[in-house]
Amino acid sequence: MLLEARFIGRNLSFGVLYSICVDNRAGAAPVKRLAYVDTNTDHLPEGGQFAELAASKLGVNFRVFRTVAEAERWLSE
Repeated sequence: MLLEARFIGRNLSFGVLYSICVDNRAGAAPVKRLAYVDTNTDHLPEGGQFAELAASKLGVNFRVFRTVAEAERWLSE
């Protein structure tokens, strides 16, 4: 699954990111790979890195990418 978004506003806190991962892990579990592209270059990469780690610990194969092309390559592996 590929999700591309351009969220506007401040970065989400690590606590909010973790809550999102926990709240959505059951729905994401059947998905083999979940790629997320945030096209807002103002957002810091640390949030994505934390979300990847949290998702991994919860058993979800989730990765954050800067471009759709990178995400598509990973999804097609």
